[in-house]
Amino acid sequence: FGIDLYSDPPVIYPPTANDVMAYCAQPWISPHTYRKIFDSPFLQVDGASPEIFTNFQPQIETTDSGTLLVSGVIYPNGTVAQPEVVKLAGDAFGGAAGFAPPPPVAPPPGDDYCLNVEAADHSLLAQHCFDAGFIDLESGQPTEPATFFVSVPDVDLNRVSKVSVTKQQVEQASVSASNSAPQVQIIEPAGDAVLRGRQTIRWQASDADGDSLRFDLFYSPNNGERWLPLAVRLSGNSTTINAAQLPAGQRLLLRVVASDGFNSTVAQLEQPLAVRPLPENSLSVVGPAAVHPGESFEVTIVANQVSPGLFGAQLELYFDPQLAQVERVEINPALGLVAASETDNQAGRVTFTASRKGQVDNLTGDITLARLVLTAGPQSGTLSLSPENVQAGIKGGIPLPMTEIQGLSITISP
Repeated sequence: FGIDLYSDPPVIYPPTANDVMAYCAQPWISPHTYRKIFDSPFLQVDGASPEIFTNFQPQIETTDSGTLLVSGVIYPNGTVAQPEVVKLAGDAFGGAAGFAPPPPVAPPPGDDYCLNVEAADHSLLAQHCFDAGFIDLESGQPTEPATFFVSVPDVDLNRVSKVSVTKQQVEQASVSASNSAPQVQIIEPAGDAVLRGRQTIRWQASDADGDSLRFDLFYSPNNGERWLPLAVRLSGNSTTINAAQLPAGQRLLLRVVASDGFNSTVAQLEQPLAVRPLPENSLSVVGPAAVHPGESFEVTIVANQVSPGLFGAQLELYFDPQLAQVERVEINPALGLVAASETDNQAGRVTFTASRKGQVDNLTGDITLARLVLTAGPQSGTLSLSPENVQAGIKGGIPLPMTEIQGLSITISP
């Protein structure tokens, strides 16, 4: 499990999300270190999104030949979790700069377990048998569970009906193609919309077989030549993104991929979207779109595109104390003169007044004024974080008017 550079807040996959990096026993990068990387100049050069050399193409239509990716978990007692299947139609990696079609990937051959790919008539389309080693690949120490990742190239995706894992020819776990593929349609935003600041993407989906669905959200900055992930492994019918993650322009395409665990369906906006950055000298609250009851999470208060500069600021942030409590507030160290800082978890209010001190220059660009750590309460609801009484100033006591103030809404649900 690992991180997703194109999510806001950062997606840090839990141990239950097993993939190519699933052998790691602990998160290989902390949220703090991730945020340092995400905010670094390397990823924010001239305000543009970095170019990522990837060309993962969610399945739109199957071809006779493709690649099947199968991952799963095996426990020391011999039980096997239901495998996860991804079908890549055709050469999903071809055409990407610097990439050639990948060679087959699989655990070393053995006779403990076998991965079987079957057709509807139960004929065997592919098989890979392997040993399960319950050893941490980094430390060499015993660990559990063992994970596997197998790529099966040159398989007729139209014929694949079942993927199973057997032990001594006894089936331990399997996933089968259902009768119907999911149906999905993007309902918000509409084509030709302009995205700025916090933007909620909504879709409606159904499955005639009653299967539970997972969703992946992608965007293309170059008219569909390359698709990049915005959010993955979503279980709900919406997610909220920060448009600042996206390259500004007029030709952004949006796509949602719905999967029932075996079959995938793609919904795509026919009309491209336009992306506009938040205006100069605006203020926004940035944080997760959704959290679970009892979960701790972070939000930041950011002054966007500050010019000619900011020397000090003060504000109040209001919230519902029944839905969340503020654990701590960290004011930007560059605003070292803190005249006031108070958290009232009974009234639901955070206030602070801080400025620079000494013979120093104004701050410019995108400025994180403060970082807050909150804990969601036990009940479900929509938590609104609303900045009020916002004032900012330039060195010398000159007011710096805020052109736009944008709060944040967070869904709290199990």
